[in-house]
Amino acid sequence: MTILAAALSGHAKKWLESGKKIYIERAPTYFGILNLTVASHSTTGQISATIDLERRNRPAALLIRLRHPRGQPMLSVLVNGKEWTEFDPVNEWVRIANPRETHYQIEARY
Repeated sequence: MTILAAALSGHAKKWLESGKKIYIERAPTYFGILNLTVASHSTTGQISATIDLERRNRPAALLIRLRHPRGQPMLSVLVNGKEWTEFDPVNEWVRIANPRETHYQIEARY
């Protein structure tokens, strides 16, 4: 089973205009409580997300969609400070298979 760290998967692109943030706090999921913050610095080519997961049930994958407000494709992604290759630049998805951590910091560069 996969957790979509996004009631956000279809979020309006204008929600992530530069300088804006999206907060989801204490969202109950099958996997436990989820906290999510997404911050946009799209004018300088970056959107970041912080995800905190409770360890009740571990999902098979964690997915987050980070839609650039001007439709630019992702060029690179860092997850917890490390280069990450599991992302889809066209559809704007970042995928973390078998998440073992309870905290993730994701930075997408455009």
